Amino acid sequence: MDWSRWLNEGSLGLAVVALILACFQTWEARKQTKRLKSHSDALGLITESLSTRYLGPFPEYLSVVTDLVSSAKAELLIVVGNPTPAYFSNPALWIDYVQAVEKKTRSGVSVRLICMAENQRRQRLEQQFPTSNEEWEKWLNDHTDQVMEFLKFRFSEIKISELDYKKFLELLQTAQREHLQQSFQYNGVEVIQIPEMVTVQVWIVDKARAVFSIQTLPTNSLSHGLFTSDPHFVSALYSMTEVYGVNNASRS
Repeated sequence: MDWSRWLNEGSLGLAVVALILACFQTWEARKQTKRLKSHSDALGLITESLSTRYLGPFPEYLSVVTDLVSSAKAELLIVVGNPTPAYFSNPALWIDYVQAVEKKTRSGVSVRLICMAENQRRQRLEQQFPTSNEEWEKWLNDHTDQVMEFLKFRFSEIKISELDYKKFLELLQTAQREHLQQSFQYNGVEVIQIPEMVTVQVWIVDKARAVFSIQTLPTNSLSHGLFTSDPHFVSALYSMTEVYGVNNASRS
């Protein structure tokens, strides 16, 4: 018996079997991948169809707010602590957002903005940013690029070397104050400033859909956004204007 020939033929047979098994496993793996993707897509569709869903942390959810604002047909209600969201953290998102609001007012949509009054806005800024020279130096070292972008965006005449924490907070307040007038009031937005801290911010379109955000801690600027089209939930959010005493607030 030619053992060498038998061994060669046997090895070839095993190799063929191994190749067939490998092909089968690959085919099964692809089928499994397709099934998993199908399940994932289905879950995604279910999530998108939920009446209330999580959007993400600030400023990620602001792009969804902008889309919501753009969909308004008759009425837009905004209840926020800071009237210029993402102006410092992400100027591009802020520009898209404020332009969407301006377009709605020009197209005849009724827009009402309820925000904290200046004293309360200052308190919020002091919770979010440094309020001592030591804190400022450490914070600035970690946020130099962001501060330089902020100055370039609005205060190009000021050098970063000229800033301390007091000057920086004043610039943030100046931006808020000017945009309340230039971006909102001058464009027909009804601006109402309330002497209370706002912890739940809301954007409601046509009393039918809303994005709302919840601030986690008073000393933490991080907030999380959610979308809802649940009519009962939207109605409850809309009624918050009564909680903030809008009738006795300052209209500016």
